[in-house]
Amino acid sequence: GEEGRDIDSSTGLRAMLADRNGAKVVKSVLMVLDGEDADAQRAMRIVEAWAVEWVEARPEPPQKDGATGELGDGWEQADLVRHFVKRCKMRDVEERADERLELWAESI
Repeated sequence: GEEGRDIDSSTGLRAMLADRNGAKVVKSVLMVLDGEDADAQRAMRIVEAWAVEWVEARPEPPQKDGATGELGDGWEQADLVRHFVKRCKMRDVEERADERLELWAESI
């Protein structure tokens, strides 16, 4: 049924979010989503739920190595969280991002 398909897309989305390149893709899609579209809203809630878990597991945002310019593990995901927060402030999105995400994004 309908629920099953939602869970599939949620699992697929979560798998993408955990992957560096996947996180990049989600980030670019996020910026062009129609915030008033029901599917887009559902996808954003999945991203948000994932992001809250992700930042709670990482109170310290990943760092960029000053000497080598190497990006720390999770850098893409951190960038995605920041973009998500920014996206939620745009006019077509009714709900702000979870407060924990906003605070975390500010700490980067």
